[in-house]
Amino acid sequence: MNAPEHPPIRLTQFSHGGGCGCKIAPGVLRQILDNAPHLPVPDTLLVGIETSDDAAVYRLNDRQAIVATTDFFTPVVDDPFDFGAIAAANALSDVYAMGGTPLFALAIVGMPVATLPLEAIRRILDGGQSICAKAGIPVAGGHTIDTVEPIYGLVAIGVVDPERLKRNADARDGDVIILGKPLGIGITSWIALQTGIARAPKGVGLQTFIGAICLCGIGDTVALLMADQAFPNGDDAAIAKIGVLIGSALAAALCAAIIAARSGATIRSEETPATA
Repeated sequence: MNAPEHPPIRLTQFSHGGGCGCKIAPGVLRQILDNAPHLPVPDTLLVGIETSDDAAVYRLNDRQAIVATTDFFTPVVDDPFDFGAIAAANALSDVYAMGGTPLFALAIVGMPVATLPLEAIRRILDGGQSICAKAGIPVAGGHTIDTVEPIYGLVAIGVVDPERLKRNADARDGDVIILGKPLGIGITSWIALQTGIARAPKGVGLQTFIGAICLCGIGDTVALLMADQAFPNGDDAAIAKIGVLIGSALAAALCAAIIAARSGATIRSEETPATA
């Protein structure tokens, strides 16, 4: 008699909020840190908490500075290997964002060992290891605890020339700004058009298409930023952001319905034979 097959593991079922969704809300974090004692900061600490940068940077000498960061979160996807790879890439990206080169990493691992199969945990670690291998660095150790939710990430240590350091506060006129959200909307829209899931209305050109993508991405980002700034209380900010996302989804659905209706009407008009 064959043993019963176990249903595939869905990592996201263990998580109350995946990725950045599991972070403490910025408003709440500000309240926590407002009364924290301000310790002396040495001149050799080039980047600390003041500018909300991706990593801390400590100068060793005129040509070298250490870049240190940590990043971990709960599952954003169901596949264990992919989750580990995404978390590791996210952590290492902080070093690159500062202009640095990763040297090595330490693993941060929290897993519900009583409910999550050991093979799945092993695959999460393999995913993180694969990204570190591509970056040419070792995972030199780490720390593990038994938790209610799966948690994985890295402490990433790198090095940077202080003269080539990149900081949030160093933006200058003429710098190139890369808008990630419009890019994501553009790729999604392009895939939808290429696969036939969606159709562009007749007469819509490339310029209009790109313009709509940029407006959608910028508008959504600004709305989320305004919600965060307008509501210092983390719970209120979260509710406001949910409202923004629901509104965006409803607007997208309405636009899709209008486009579908107009496209259908255009097709029917083109197929209807002209009468004498």
